[in-house]
Amino acid sequence: MTGTETEARTIVTADEGKRVLVHEDGGRWSLPRHPAGGPERIRAVLRERWGEDTVRLGTLVDTGSGPVYAHQWCAEPSAAPGSTRWLSASDTEARACLDPADRALTEGWFSGDHALPDVPWTRPGWYAEATGWLADRLRDNGSALTGPVEQFLVSPWACTLRAPTDRGHVFLKAAPPGFPHEAVLTERLGSWFPDNIVPVLAVEAERGWLLSADIGACTYIEDVTAAEDVPRYRSSVQRYAEMQRATTERISEVVELGVPDRRPAVLPGLFERMLDEPERLGLGQEWGLTAEEHRRLLGFRPEFARRCAELAATGLPDVLVNIDFWHGNVSFRPQGDIFFDWAETGIGHPLCGMTTVLREFEQNDIADGERVRQALVDAYLDRWTPYVSRDRLDDACPLGEQAAIVWRAWSWRDCVVPVPAPERHDGFRHAVAANLRRLLAFVD
Repeated sequence: MTGTETEARTIVTADEGKRVLVHEDGGRWSLPRHPAGGPERIRAVLRERWGEDTVRLGTLVDTGSGPVYAHQWCAEPSAAPGSTRWLSASDTEARACLDPADRALTEGWFSGDHALPDVPWTRPGWYAEATGWLADRLRDNGSALTGPVEQFLVSPWACTLRAPTDRGHVFLKAAPPGFPHEAVLTERLGSWFPDNIVPVLAVEAERGWLLSADIGACTYIEDVTAAEDVPRYRSSVQRYAEMQRATTERISEVVELGVPDRRPAVLPGLFERMLDEPERLGLGQEWGLTAEEHRRLLGFRPEFARRCAELAATGLPDVLVNIDFWHGNVSFRPQGDIFFDWAETGIGHPLCGMTTVLREFEQNDIADGERVRQALVDAYLDRWTPYVSRDRLDDACPLGEQAAIVWRAWSWRDCVVPVPAPERHDGFRHAVAANLRRLLAFVD
């Protein structure tokens, strides 16, 4: 491990979590240590050490002291590989030989204090089930695997597998319980907008599984938006708005797919519920809302409801809104940009549709940022002038921004709900509070 790499530890489990693998390290027993990294990197490290495969179940802790992963041992655990042994909850004497940090982690694992997110892919056996379904669907399509299935992404809000086939790579994305509509919605969008949606090969609606083909050659905006990105980004913003407009006559179909209602009338109730969940707001924690910020947001509730009612009266139709639309979820292609990641969608107001695009400009010092930002806003708003005047749209934009902030905060709440201890995850523990804090700029 180089001096710049973060050290990570892994709890390797067997027998549905009843046993944990430890190895001898310098005369002392410890959990496996290795550089932090994605699932495939760590699987390769563990495979090289012990000659057996594992599967990433999830991340237990991810703080400044380094992440702690959980992996499932895929072989029969009857005999541990050389210089290792299996510990169980009853092996108190053996656990006493671990260093204090590893002992606390193993005890937390056995007691349930250190638990994985409550999503399907953290459960032993899920990977085998998913890869079996993937292989079956490939056969249905006259194709076959040509190599091992990789864990492309494992997080509390999505799990994506990537597999090589005789027709190129395919991807299986599983959505968590908070976003069960993504697979069926993506399939339906593909029938409406075939040039702009990933090629869907199969869907398992009950489990929220989406199998899609590789989209081929494309380009991305790798970092923050720059002035030279404006032409292609503006074009994708315009196409996004056109796709939204096309859904105005299909809202009943969208409702049947289980897409949630996020129209302005619904948002005050969601705002109220979030403010009544102090543990998710981090009240009193260095990463959360302060008591004063919470007090100001509580006092803003009646005014927010009034502004939502004003937004609803602007004269724009209900449409499908992806509250997570931004360049990170777009692949740019001459034959049609591909828009992906439709989990955080809802039926809502068009002026909520640019919140994640705009947040990039709040968070980053972008060269010529105001001009670039305005070019994207203009591209979006001009697509809605058939309904109301541009002056009316400009006046209503701040209302849409405020509504979208609450919607986006609720969406993050849905992402965090399955995580038993969000405070142990530096990357997203602050997400709900940080989004709601944006609203304070609109509070008198």
